[in-house]
Amino acid sequence: MRAFKTCEYLCLLLLSVYTFKFALSIIQEHPITMNIPINPPQPLLALTSDLKERSEKRTKANLFQILSKLSGTIFFQEAPALVTLRDAHIPLLPDGSENHELLQNFLSYVPFTTYEDYQPFVARFLDNKSPRLSDVNNLLSPGLPAFIAHSSGTSGGHLKHFLKYPNPGRLGRRWDNPDVPPFKICSFTLLNIDRWIKVVDDDDGAVQDIPVSIATAGGTRLRLGIGPMDDAKIIDKKGSQVQFVVGLHET
Repeated sequence: MRAFKTCEYLCLLLLSVYTFKFALSIIQEHPITMNIPINPPQPLLALTSDLKERSEKRTKANLFQILSKLSGTIFFQEAPALVTLRDAHIPLLPDGSENHELLQNFLSYVPFTTYEDYQPFVARFLDNKSPRLSDVNNLLSPGLPAFIAHSSGTSGGHLKHFLKYPNPGRLGRRWDNPDVPPFKICSFTLLNIDRWIKVVDDDDGAVQDIPVSIATAGGTRLRLGIGPMDDAKIIDKKGSQVQFVVGLHET
């Protein structure tokens, strides 16, 4: 075990040196220049009436879009923090029309929430090796999460878990996609998965395997399209987008 740890630390040291040399070469090829004005503009201490109106309009529009998207989730229908909002029985208007009464009720009656408000819902994934689709689908957001991220456990000595739902606007291309022009990327991150949670239907048929990992590992795998069957392929392999200098590490 001690020899393994020594080898691991040596690998990390070599990777740090490689990262520093790579970053230095980029800076030398593309030197950074800073153009700081001699007389910088004065800070804006108060919004103009036009900016304030536009800001309020955008805030309300974003809030309404969030409410419209999440109104069909289990959390929206069952969370104690939203009971006052549900009791108001204000329907969402069709065609994306804004319901100002709903927005006002949300701003007036929905309190600030903490992790404890979401933990009982997240536990539906973690307390069962094979949760039912009917119990976890549309839980905090439409559909199923792409992965479940956990904290380091330094706060209170317990891990906190967060459901990470896919965002189509932030998804990249598969790491081995031959149609993507190659480019250099230097990233120092872990890709290991702590465990997999298999979501099943009512007939115990597999629906989706959801990884549990630190946020960096899960996010990188999601962005580059690294699936559970790709682990053996990416260790010290070069794809069209990225070369994995250090791949996976068993925990």
